[in-house]
Amino acid sequence: MHSILRFRALTALSLATCLLAASAGTAAAQADPKLNLDHIPEQAVGAVFLFPQTLAAKPELELLPTEVIAAAGKRDFGFNPMEIEQAIALIAPPMGGNPPSWGIILHFSAPQGLSKDLTQRTERREIEDVKYFAANRPREPSFCIYKEKTILIAPESFLTLMIANQPADSELRTLLVKSATDADATGILAVEPVRDLINQALVGAPPMPPPIQQLFTLPDHLDSVHIGLNLTPPDATYIRMTGRDGMSAEAVERIFTEALAFVKQMLIAQSTMSMRVGEGAVAEATLKYLARAGDVIENKLKPVREGNDVTISATFNPAYSSSAVLAGLLLPAVQQAREAARRTQSRNNMKQLGLAMHNYHDVFTAFPAHANYEKKKPLLSWRVHVLPYLGHPGLYQKFHLDEPWDSEHNKALIKEMPAVYQNPNMNNKDFKTNYLLITGEDAAFFGEEGMQIRDFTDGTSNTILAVEANEDQAVIWTKPDDWEFDEENPFKGLGKLRQGGFNTLFADGSVQFISINVDEDTMRAFVTPGGGEVIQR
Repeated sequence: MHSILRFRALTALSLATCLLAASAGTAAAQADPKLNLDHIPEQAVGAVFLFPQTLAAKPELELLPTEVIAAAGKRDFGFNPMEIEQAIALIAPPMGGNPPSWGIILHFSAPQGLSKDLTQRTERREIEDVKYFAANRPREPSFCIYKEKTILIAPESFLTLMIANQPADSELRTLLVKSATDADATGILAVEPVRDLINQALVGAPPMPPPIQQLFTLPDHLDSVHIGLNLTPPDATYIRMTGRDGMSAEAVERIFTEALAFVKQMLIAQSTMSMRVGEGAVAEATLKYLARAGDVIENKLKPVREGNDVTISATFNPAYSSSAVLAGLLLPAVQQAREAARRTQSRNNMKQLGLAMHNYHDVFTAFPAHANYEKKKPLLSWRVHVLPYLGHPGLYQKFHLDEPWDSEHNKALIKEMPAVYQNPNMNNKDFKTNYLLITGEDAAFFGEEGMQIRDFTDGTSNTILAVEANEDQAVIWTKPDDWEFDEENPFKGLGKLRQGGFNTLFADGSVQFISINVDEDTMRAFVTPGGGEVIQR
């Protein structure tokens, strides 16, 4: 445990040293260092590299506590971080059923060692006459001192590939050979080897507004991504994306241009909505400033296409950070986009539940009861009984329907909660859902039998079946527990999950957003399937 903690501390210390060096910028032109490509396996698809010793030697870092960093490194890790000439971090896609892997290569200017604390939970092994320290667990870091001046760190399965040091043609190696080394830090990703993996990961992403949703198509257009980080003028930080061909490059340029324009328009619109007309000259001036600042930032971040390359670059300007322009402009836009996506995803979840309820009705000529019963005791929630109509017949068959939700057998299935029950606004670690039926004597769900559509005399479009309740109302998804309607307080437990109201599922399968400001009598009327109320919309 201590070795793992020390390794994490090492990572933090190294990052701090490198960031301090990078933030100093370059005061004078220096010869670009040469990139050492040893120990980079062909399986690697991404790399981040920098030259800490070169950066730390700059005059701007004369107050860097090099003595302390060197002494602490030797004491805790057995090597001197101030003697790192080149650091490379690697990533590799899943191999052989294992999760994605990683590796770190540290090239030093002098021979180094490893402390006993760092290697105490390892065992000595050997491959191709090279000795290394293998971690006791497969995902923990193993270590190798290679020819005294190089330290390799990675999970053992990836470390052995790094030790083999067999140069082979790969997408990443080709990109690294061509890469410039003049940035404070450089990152490179070869997209082609992991294009399918990235696209699979994006399939489950929540829907976004179209200009933002287009960003999810970028993997199909790109061969590689190259990032150069420079934190001080005159050098610019840049992202260079290389398209698969000229048409792909044009698509990348268009996608980023439209996304930037959308973000600018959205944040200005949000700011305008928050400032009412007539609030005075200062408010009007603020809106003018936001519009001007948005134009400036959009122009500075405008993508530039040259051949198959599309580059977005920006020079760090301290005035931007000190005036909090970036935070003030971009944060509201990002938050609004995220909330819009979450609200849409939640609506889609509830629509699927509504469709499942109707498919259940088609088979059994009635909606499911809120639970199935045994001797007047509720056993399993309706959420279990509609599983076959949500595409989960296999999971449904695993349940013992004659046992309660918390029986030893059924309780083991709680962790298999389908994604449709997961509200995107909730940080759910307990397999709880807040999609709850409305229960009560006057509601659509009461007792051991489900209602038929013909019994909804008020009309299915005027009766709510389920609500999106507050997070504190959430229940374990298999538990026969829902939202009990309170006649005296119709909005109890509702309206705090998202601003302004809550999503509702009506008996006709539609999902509607109900404002928290709706009249209480109207809410009462929405709950009753046969109350005879006239609802004014």
